[in-house]
Amino acid sequence: MADRKSRVYVLYTGGTLGMVPSEPGNPASPLVPADQAKLESYLPKGLVKELGVEYVLESLRDLKGAPVDPIDSSDVTSEHWRYMANAIAKVYEGDEGGPYDGFVILHGTDTMAYTSSALSFMLANLAKPVVITGSQLPIFHPRTDAVSNFVNALCVAGAIGGQPVIPEVILVFAGTVLRGNRVRKMSSSALLGFETPNYPSLGTIGEHIRIASEYLRPATDNTVAPFYARLDLESAVADVSLFPGIQPAQLEAVLLNAGLRGAVLRTYGSGNAPSTPALLKVIEKAVAAGRIIVNITQCPQGMVEAGLYEASSGLLERGVISGLDLTPEA
Repeated sequence: MADRKSRVYVLYTGGTLGMVPSEPGNPASPLVPADQAKLESYLPKGLVKELGVEYVLESLRDLKGAPVDPIDSSDVTSEHWRYMANAIAKVYEGDEGGPYDGFVILHGTDTMAYTSSALSFMLANLAKPVVITGSQLPIFHPRTDAVSNFVNALCVAGAIGGQPVIPEVILVFAGTVLRGNRVRKMSSSALLGFETPNYPSLGTIGEHIRIASEYLRPATDNTVAPFYARLDLESAVADVSLFPGIQPAQLEAVLLNAGLRGAVLRTYGSGNAPSTPALLKVIEKAVAAGRIIVNITQCPQGMVEAGLYEASSGLLERGVISGLDLTPEA
């Protein structure tokens, strides 16, 4: 397919793609993450070589280099994001086995939108693709989407066939290429499980891979602005959704919790909230106490337009920050 050989670093973290039955020979038994050796036995190495891609597969390790078992993505925490960012940082310049043209992270779908959003902020000055993928059906399943998603991810990460390099964190899933910090999981069962409701797709994968270059961010010149990973994260952040009849005491229990540093406040429509004085007083006290509160719409599409309606002016006047069209995950 291509004359040029690309080298891709693949990081296996767990998730449905690598799930196998907990009882060998019993496909009805609960699924558990396979170890790296078991996963490799299912991967199509010969087919991938024909595409012009060579890859190295490694499992997750902590910041001290100790192995981390593959996990269901429901168990992913901000600490795992640090491990992923650190793994890429260690090989980005070719210090440990590189250089690589791009990177692929194999990840479960449940928290994939959170991970892709987090890594997009943690991996600074990217000039190479970091592709996150997984599957809705395990790799051993006869109808699995794991193999096609994996192969497509490798092709995009390696910019096979003269495609444009996508120098950012992206999702490659079910024939689509999506910006990592715009993506949302929209279905727990459809093979096309992800969308970017507020941003166009970066590409489509069918008979040919077509990348929409006009939507890509420009690559960073790493000779001027070196790549680095931000590993310091604040985990004391809450995600709070408003609902009709929410009581000030309920909001106070979260926003004025002594250990809280910030909150994502999911509001109605274009950023609206109840105008109840007692409710607004809680928010005012939280901001005064140093809590960073970001206003995000509950709607899958659209954005916060703070001040457009009087119902959002109360939040704006009390120091709540407009999240504009950020996803809740981002």
